[in-house]
Amino acid sequence: MCIFGTAFDHPRRDDECARGAFRQCRQHGRGVCRWRRGVPLYRQQQTLTCEESVAAMATFGALSEKQIVAAMEFSDNPYEGIRGKTDYEFYGGLTHYGTYAQGLKKGLEKLGRASTVYYGQPYESFKTSILQNLRQGRPVIWWTTWRESYQTPQLVTLSDKTQVRLTPYEHAVLIIAANAQGVTYHDPYDGTKRFTSWANHQRASGYFNNMALVVY
Repeated sequence: MCIFGTAFDHPRRDDECARGAFRQCRQHGRGVCRWRRGVPLYRQQQTLTCEESVAAMATFGALSEKQIVAAMEFSDNPYEGIRGKTDYEFYGGLTHYGTYAQGLKKGLEKLGRASTVYYGQPYESFKTSILQNLRQGRPVIWWTTWRESYQTPQLVTLSDKTQVRLTPYEHAVLIIAANAQGVTYHDPYDGTKRFTSWANHQRASGYFNNMALVVY
């Protein structure tokens, strides 16, 4: 496990992570296991920087969470940048919230990293996109809720009078493996590897209109 504040010095990676992902796939069902070797596992360094932490993992450590946070814009619209403070005392609220795939993409572009946003696809197409990227060796940043908890999205009015949909306990994780039963992901909240079923994946994805980001 990564220790808070020192994750970039002691990441879990390479064969250790690959073996762990493969074991979880075997435990949760038969079928072909798709996983990406060598993906580091970090614990986020601030309360609300899960997106930047998983983006650092997706670059295989080429960029740090700190670098990505510094490149991000701040906006009350999470599609444009980070909404609220990155190290607020509490998590799960809507005022201090984080960012969406579109906002994270902008920050990564400033650092010279291309990425693809997946958003608004029918779920089966979204699932296919995830599996295709895993087959090609690319982990997938996925927007979900903390521990796939049941939540109710809310429409929030922004300073420019437009409305966006926000979901309590918004969270981003990095999918590194999949099999017939579900997906295995790196969770930056506590630096752990977790598994969730495809049913949970579909439900939680729906809160964010099937949102993901792949970094190149």
